[in-house]
Amino acid sequence: MKFNPGILRAYDIRGEYNKDFDDEFAERLGGALVTYFDAKKLILARDMRPSALPLREAIIRGITGAGCDVVDIGESSTPFFYYAVISGSAPAGIMITASHMGEAFNGFKICKKDAMVLGKESGLLELAEIIRGEPIFAETIGNIAPINVLNDHAEHIIKYSGLFKGEVDLKVAVEAAPMIRKELGVIFDKLGIMSVNVGYDVKFAFDPDGDRLMIYNSQNKQIRADLFEGLLAQNMKEVIADLRASRGVTDYLIARGTKLIPSKIGHTNIKRVMKENDVEFAGEASGHLMFRELNYSESTQLGILKILKLLSEEKKTIDELVAPLDVWAYSGEINAPIAGWPDSVAPIVAKLKAQYADGALNEIDGLRVDYPDWWFLVRASGTEPVIRLIVEARTKDTMDEKIKEVQALIAS
Repeated sequence: MKFNPGILRAYDIRGEYNKDFDDEFAERLGGALVTYFDAKKLILARDMRPSALPLREAIIRGITGAGCDVVDIGESSTPFFYYAVISGSAPAGIMITASHMGEAFNGFKICKKDAMVLGKESGLLELAEIIRGEPIFAETIGNIAPINVLNDHAEHIIKYSGLFKGEVDLKVAVEAAPMIRKELGVIFDKLGIMSVNVGYDVKFAFDPDGDRLMIYNSQNKQIRADLFEGLLAQNMKEVIADLRASRGVTDYLIARGTKLIPSKIGHTNIKRVMKENDVEFAGEASGHLMFRELNYSESTQLGILKILKLLSEEKKTIDELVAPLDVWAYSGEINAPIAGWPDSVAPIVAKLKAQYADGALNEIDGLRVDYPDWWFLVRASGTEPVIRLIVEARTKDTMDEKIKEVQALIAS
């Protein structure tokens, strides 16, 4: 069995197929899930990678060999998989996917009934110990039951969107893998939404597993995620505040009476804080959207419908809607290479903290320092020898100046 422990990540299992793990690992993982969850039934999904098919067969052998039934929903986006687990009768589910990584990679997302995922600090290490043990076999082999929940999912998403058939009179483009097009197609058909390839008013695109949303205007210019997430949050009482969000966004929400709840970055952290505080919505700068209506899980599909409802009601373009929030000069995330990673990270952060001690310090995740006219955030990557830096200011000249200033301190 090939099993590189490095594939156990913060939110999933991910690595190069047949190098970091193999089919035997996948089979043992299937059996280990049955033991871990004491499961009689588990939900299975996969993305479109060619390697997902042999891994599906291996996972099924492991699950059914341990006496557990498999509910196979086939090719799906990650949000669709989450819906199937949350709404189904199994205690958990597993999806074969490596998210946005290249075709040579694959992996597994493991989601519990409560929409929380297993990660390195929340179950994967215990699961790994079971995998390393003796193979798990039962006297009675489990069954495989394919299931189609496309219609149920569409009805569920539409219910919480507030849209009715014919309300959206816009030309909408979708750039996505076939499984995501299939899921959205059912939703769009029920709402009478027109999908086009050219001459669109707004375009929606996704990462390979469909849990990150990207939005483009009619000229194919991308709208930053924190901006359209600010639109989604604008009438809510409480939302999670992403440390990476523009001050234009957070100031806009605060002025409208929205309370911003702090959280560390990362959807496992965010989901936990959402549940603890019963928060309505969270949007990450990466394009992940989490909704209380869906048990705090991601749904790019619901995000799309809520944006379309805003566009339809306001009779404005996406650019016009985000204009009141897009008022600061924002650098985006800049990767600054550092030597001696990860041991060198703490001294760099300490140096920045001392240098900018007169600012408003926030250390919930890395270091964010705010001044009246500019701010910056530094966070160490968990996987690469870089520090991720964001700088924002009221003017572009100030932003450019402060980028150089902070980068010089990082490098010194």
